[in-house]
Amino acid sequence: MNYREPQMNVRVYLSVAFCDKNEAKELGCRWDTNRKKWYCIDSDYGKSNVSKCIKIWNDPEPYKIINDEIILLSLISENNRGFTTKTTF
Repeated sequence: MNYREPQMNVRVYLSVAFCDKNEAKELGCRWDTNRKKWYCIDSDYGKSNVSKCIKIWNDPEPYKIINDEIILLSLISENNRGFTTKTTF
């Protein structure tokens, strides 16, 4: 089975402590080997635990990378989080 990396714009990067890595895995988070950060998928379909992950690991604030720019999650309205370009903010 081929694994397809999710697009950058749907990744919510989190600051997960090493001691919490197993909990992050259980919630569906993945490790980005290039950035050395944990992320979860921001899904409009309710298949993701993104809301739970954001509440647990919120310091420093979770963020997305859109067009090679770091955007704090608090700057993106909930109904625009599924979009892929900065023009939707």
